[in-house]
Amino acid sequence: MPTLNWIGKEAVVNHHLKVPFHLLKDVPELACGDAGYESGKIRETVSFADLARHVYFTETGEPLPLNAFTASPFLGACRGVGIYLLYNGILADTTRDGGNVLTRSVLAALPPFDGPKVIYCAGCLLGRDRLQAERIVIRQTP
Repeated sequence: MPTLNWIGKEAVVNHHLKVPFHLLKDVPELACGDAGYESGKIRETVSFADLARHVYFTETGEPLPLNAFTASPFLGACRGVGIYLLYNGILADTTRDGGNVLTRSVLAALPPFDGPKVIYCAGCLLGRDRLQAERIVIRQTP
């Protein structure tokens, strides 16, 4: 049976042999959680800015624009949805949870957004009816 041969066939067939790669190494000090993630908690060394970039990308599939970042729980809007992050006392709250739990007072302190909202927080004390009325979806952070 005849074999098909064309110019450049060898390069296509053997391409995977020439592509450089290396296995990624685990760097525990850059991890969000403790080694092995047994605790399920975010490391205290993770900054608001780092978590904000992660949350925004996770929610939108797009990087948080560098010029859009401010020290605000409102990270920005993408496709008509406002994205918020309550973490590390961003609202200058000095209580035990540092404003990381969505309450009526925390909701009142958030920068306004006229549209549906996704709020990343450690917990929520608002009822389902209030969340629906405010068009809020909660995503829990560890």
